[in-house]
Amino acid sequence: MKQIELLARDIQSLAGGIDTRVRSLQEGPARAARLHIEDAALHQDRATEELEVARRLLYEAWGAASDPAQRSLAAQELSGVYAFLGNREDSLRWLERSLPDSDLAVSEALEAFRVSMNQFTDKIPRRADVRDFVEMDLRHKRVLAPLETVVPVVQRLVEARYNALDLRKRSTVLGAGRPWPVARSRVELCRSGELLFSTPGGGVAVDLGNNHMAQAMDAGVRPMLRSMQTVHFSIADGPWVNQPGRTYVVGSSLALGAWDPGSGIQLAPRPKSGSTISSTVWTLTRHTMEAVIQVLDEDNLETRYFFIPDQEASIIWEQLTRKAKAQMPPLHSTQPDMFTPAPPVWGIP
Repeated sequence: MKQIELLARDIQSLAGGIDTRVRSLQEGPARAARLHIEDAALHQDRATEELEVARRLLYEAWGAASDPAQRSLAAQELSGVYAFLGNREDSLRWLERSLPDSDLAVSEALEAFRVSMNQFTDKIPRRADVRDFVEMDLRHKRVLAPLETVVPVVQRLVEARYNALDLRKRSTVLGAGRPWPVARSRVELCRSGELLFSTPGGGVAVDLGNNHMAQAMDAGVRPMLRSMQTVHFSIADGPWVNQPGRTYVVGSSLALGAWDPGSGIQLAPRPKSGSTISSTVWTLTRHTMEAVIQVLDEDNLETRYFFIPDQEASIIWEQLTRKAKAQMPPLHSTQPDMFTPAPPVWGIP
């Protein structure tokens, strides 16, 4: 989460103004708490006293936090303090509390990056070397941005998204972080080789085919990108067609609830956007439920869908176990709704 603080400064600088506010209420208590944690590790005879002081300071830091990155960091440190004190219940409670803020901090950073790219144009300054610029697709327009400005921000965005997913993945092992959240903001590689940053507000695709861009990026970024996988769930014409209720998917991995219906991922109706052209090139009209998540290194996923009617508590399971695999988005400029394969139909293999 410390990287998100650096990321925020880079984005603000990119947008034209560096935020120079002094966050004394957050930094003072948080820094003091870390000193007490260090003293607890060095002096076992007074470790409990030092950790109690750190706990009080972190409560103050969390209460004074002005953004989700600060809240998440303070909550993670509180989780650690409670773990050292032997209080597992409160440790997990604060870890759980840190996760939504961690996701939100990354989402806000992605959106700030997307908005900031609009300041650039499709032209480069006179006498500048075109190789020092990278092409970026904002869907409605393409711009050229300086490599030296874009590369550090892009790298931190990738690292921040990876770290947020890694934190949640490690949390599920401890019994926190479920159900896994729907990924409304994502970082992913397109089939065309572009690096796509997407948010509910839109997207930015960065051309990774630029040799100078590839050389400027740290070697560790690409393995992170390969680990981040986007999984799409969609199912059509199930019980929701005739009765109100909620539709979920559950599966074999911890991210999918490990077959526990209480940790299932809730699906939502696919937005109505006209016809869908399927892979067999014929038009279908479906009552489709869907969800998209982003995970780390998940292969050979098995899943099942289930439906809970509003009027009764019993679960209606689809009788099929289905395979789910990661998918790469198409070229960013392609209208995604026009070439989405037809969804599977409830009860039909």
